[in-house]
Amino acid sequence: MDQNGELFHSLIGPYNEGDRLFLVCETEGGKPTPSLTWWRESVLLDDSYEVSSEGVVRNEIEITSLQRHDLMAVFTCQASNNNLTVPVSKYVTVDMNFRPLEVSIEGNRRPLSANSPVELVCRATGSRPPASITWWKGNTKMKRTKERISIDGYVTTSILIFTPTSEDSGKHLSCRAENPLIPGSAIEDGWKLDINYVPQLTLRLGSKLRHAHIQENNDVYFECNIRASPWVSEIGWKFEDRELHTNTTTGIIVSNQSLVLQKVQRFSRGKYTCTATNTEGTGESNDVFLRVQFAPLCKPGQKIIYGAARHEAVRVVCEVEADPREVSFRWQFNNTAESLEVVTFVNEGTISTATYIPRTEFDYGTLLCWGSNIVGSQVEPCIYTIVPAGPPDSVENCSVSNQTEESILVECSPGYDGGLQQQFILEVHDTALHRLQVNLSSPSHPNFEVRGLSSGSTFVVVVYAANAKGRSQAVVMRTHTLPGPESQTRRDNVWQVTFSPILIVLLSVVLGLVFVALVVVAAMKCRTRHDRHKG
Repeated sequence: MDQNGELFHSLIGPYNEGDRLFLVCETEGGKPTPSLTWWRESVLLDDSYEVSSEGVVRNEIEITSLQRHDLMAVFTCQASNNNLTVPVSKYVTVDMNFRPLEVSIEGNRRPLSANSPVELVCRATGSRPPASITWWKGNTKMKRTKERISIDGYVTTSILIFTPTSEDSGKHLSCRAENPLIPGSAIEDGWKLDINYVPQLTLRLGSKLRHAHIQENNDVYFECNIRASPWVSEIGWKFEDRELHTNTTTGIIVSNQSLVLQKVQRFSRGKYTCTATNTEGTGESNDVFLRVQFAPLCKPGQKIIYGAARHEAVRVVCEVEADPREVSFRWQFNNTAESLEVVTFVNEGTISTATYIPRTEFDYGTLLCWGSNIVGSQVEPCIYTIVPAGPPDSVENCSVSNQTEESILVECSPGYDGGLQQQFILEVHDTALHRLQVNLSSPSHPNFEVRGLSSGSTFVVVVYAANAKGRSQAVVMRTHTLPGPESQTRRDNVWQVTFSPILIVLLSVVLGLVFVALVVVAAMKCRTRHDRHKG
């Protein structure tokens, strides 16, 4: 029994390694009074005993700290009062739990690559029952693990499938083995993670610069902050996805993690990024849009000639490019005799629309438009010409292409629109049937794709422009569609044979020569007969 009087059976425990074991053996009866001894296998451990007043013999044994060699040790208590009979005995076998002796992560402790899965193996030995293995990243328990135990139960192996990130660099990765039955039995192995990763970049304007206050001719600089492992071997800069290099002529200075732009201009506006490369790859920063404020400039591609009849109001649109876009405008009319301020106009952002009415022949000339914003005033005005309105000019440079069996493509260039909005008209006439086959119009460009035509047919194509004052002279072209796949076609049960023009010419020449030969032969025969009559 133990010190509390609880009776033991043959197998006791399990006790944890290091526990105290206290065994009590009692016997009563027998004459003379028996001696009571404790044995471990065949080794006598204790032969001291006490006899109580009631005649009970008691022997106690204590093992202050159980060790590994005590596993399955057999302790026997023997009672004997003579040398003639077999001693009476009882035994117990001690079962034990062991703490892990060793845990280790296998392999070389090399730097890991971010975002690349890695498989790590940890082995623990010496635990009974087998150790439980857990993986930890800092104070965070990791989950993607697989565990297996050797047949003898002595070795526990745990496999961690781990995809590191750049944020894991510097964190402590550990493998922890413990016997959950023994408090405080955990031991661990681990190391500080060294993660290699593609450079991570952050781009910003210089600390003293503000986006809203950069104007033309200011100096600007960018700072590229880099976080990388291993450190970068190359740094680059891009503007609108095009590489930038030092060019002192244009005021571009590249210096490792800094980019300086001297005296920026309107064309310096756009998206800037920085790049960096190490053994893991090339990283690119966020893009920073450089806003350069500038005074208004005329927007290219505007309509600059306006036609108007006398006493007819014409709306002239002036559009500028500017930053900021809050623009005020002024207008002026010029001709050979005078210059006048135009006061009838409305503004909306970067667009101003003036309403002008020519009343005499001297009211035709040029309108000038200037814009201004907080940066400054427009230096060169936008110039618009007011001319008497009339019919448009003819279209130019017309061509017919892409002929198929049932379609053609007609392309022209527009002529002067007469100062008014014009549209373009195309007519296709079938020469064989003497009728209009197709009529198309286009409000913007004189380009037409004509479909649904008869194959192997000849057509007359007419193209002209028209506005509110009339129509232009027409451009006339002849064209044809390609013949069908068969050279002979049957229409209305009549077979028609198609001959090429070259074949017709050759047949005509041959027939002509034959005819001339026949005439010569006939003439010679007539002459021969005439000579015979004379003879």
